[in-house]
Amino acid sequence: MNMTSQCLWCNERKGRRRCPALAGPICSLCCGENRLLRIDCLSSCSFLAHHEEFQRERQCRRYQEEWGRVNPSPDKDDKIHWACFHISYLLYQSGKEIERLTDDDAASAVEFLTTQASPIIIIERPPSRLGNLLWEKLSPALEAGEILRDDFITALSRIQKIIETMKNDKNRRAFLQGLTAFLDKVLPVTEEASSDLIFTPDEFKNPIP
Repeated sequence: MNMTSQCLWCNERKGRRRCPALAGPICSLCCGENRLLRIDCLSSCSFLAHHEEFQRERQCRRYQEEWGRVNPSPDKDDKIHWACFHISYLLYQSGKEIERLTDDDAASAVEFLTTQASPIIIIERPPSRLGNLLWEKLSPALEAGEILRDDFITALSRIQKIIETMKNDKNRRAFLQGLTAFLDKVLPVTEEASSDLIFTPDEFKNPIP
């Protein structure tokens, strides 16, 4: 195949990569922007394996840095830290359940959770599937008083800051990649068997080896 043929996705630039999903050439820009979001990538794609791993490693460190920036020392507000961990863990789990999530989806879900937890009734746009899924998992803890609403809202604002800082026009999954890559490293293989958090605040501060 002539790999300088027109990109099958944009029909504007030269396609210098072969896309197994499109069965033809694709340009690097279309590949990067649409990978796993609009294109049903095949696991056999060498570009998918290489570039996803590169992005995961990069965003993992950025995520950990941003977490440390927005969260003060945990000994001052342990309950808020615990709420942050709990919400982050559920975002991590949900990201594995729902395909093609973007950082915009995560931001909208956090905004929806904030509205739901607020004592003031606000007319909001229809919630995303992610927002509904997270609320179903988190609302029982709020109702039971396991998480205080003020702590919950503060934790959500911190997570929203991380999302907004990491959002990138060229990588619409930067935050989700960082969150997933980090928790994949710190959680043991058996984490799926438990709904409890099994890592400590200090692990968010320690650099990944």
